[in-house]
Amino acid sequence: MLASLIPVFDSNMMVRAYAVETQRENELRNISLKGTGELDAASNILGIELVNILGSEAFKSSQKVFIKINNVSVFTEIEKICKFPAQKMVLVIDPAIKPESRYIERIEELGNLGYRFAASGFSKHDLDVYADIISLMDYIIIDSTEKGTGSFSGVLDKKYPNLRVLVAGIKDRETFDRYSRTEICDFFMGPFFTVPIEKGKKKIEPVKITYLELINYVNKPDFDIQGAADVISHDPALVISLLKAANVRARNSQITSVRNAAAMLGQKDLRAWVRTTVTKELCSDRPSELARISLLRAKFAENIAPLFELGALKDELFLMGLFSVMDIILEIPMKEVFEKLKVSDDIKDVLLNHSGKLLEIYDFMIAYEKADFPFVDKELLVRDIEDDTIYEAFLDALRWFASVYE
Repeated sequence: MLASLIPVFDSNMMVRAYAVETQRENELRNISLKGTGELDAASNILGIELVNILGSEAFKSSQKVFIKINNVSVFTEIEKICKFPAQKMVLVIDPAIKPESRYIERIEELGNLGYRFAASGFSKHDLDVYADIISLMDYIIIDSTEKGTGSFSGVLDKKYPNLRVLVAGIKDRETFDRYSRTEICDFFMGPFFTVPIEKGKKKIEPVKITYLELINYVNKPDFDIQGAADVISHDPALVISLLKAANVRARNSQITSVRNAAAMLGQKDLRAWVRTTVTKELCSDRPSELARISLLRAKFAENIAPLFELGALKDELFLMGLFSVMDIILEIPMKEVFEKLKVSDDIKDVLLNHSGKLLEIYDFMIAYEKADFPFVDKELLVRDIEDDTIYEAFLDALRWFASVYE
């Protein structure tokens, strides 16, 4: 199984939901899945398996989860197998679910239990034919890359004014700005929020310069713990976070000194704490998803390093993932980022020039994040890596991220 979580933003760039993208098996290993075989075990809803594993605590209270179902799995006892609160679930249907009484009754039944619904893959011409189905929906998903999307959203507003419109496939910030300024479109998906910065917008704030200097300091092979503590002591947010982390370990005694807290963590754990905590602080005035993407990429790249025979470079791969959106976080081009951050040539090669020994993991990491499963399938087949191994690496990264944000 493969799975990825795609963020769903509102017009203020706040994450309001995640769409779960899944694939049961590698389609290159199982050619039959492209034919009638794809209906095997169709009643298994892979998205529900993922949210059951993660639990509702992995998502903020305001966030919903979009999960695809089909014309078979809609009749599965979703209400019994799903441990996730019904009110936070949005079940995504496509035109395979026809405007027939058996489907309409089932959707109404699940709706009465609190589940919400989204229509996906419907065209402007389907609106009348599927009226009995679409009228039961709470959301409709339209693709920004298809012709006539703008006029389609206008038709939706007239025919179904209560439907909330989710625009998918948004590739750049200009497209997001165009759709988000309209009153018709409510939510947005796509890689637009990770598009690299080509021109700097402003100077880096002094506090962020301090954060970058702290990262540089702890990235030294044998840095001085007390020296790091002295830098940390200049920022109240870092001090509070460090004392909290150290007191978790202290158990029977209360640590109130920054120096004692740093010593309690030790060099290795203090370095890890600085990298993750400083990243969160750098993102404090930016879309919250940037911190999540940065940290998830870091842990996922580290996790899969041995599978790509790059286990000796786990630390560099962690930093590669961590810094991969630093240009967006700081709102300056990546070249300027590395004038502030001291990293290895290998990390610079991949993030500046899209080359070097770390590139294969970088490309795989990005493809998995976007749920580009054909690319992932090919890489796993060539390297003889099992899907479940990658899935476990992804789950571990999600759990680690949740623990960082506890």
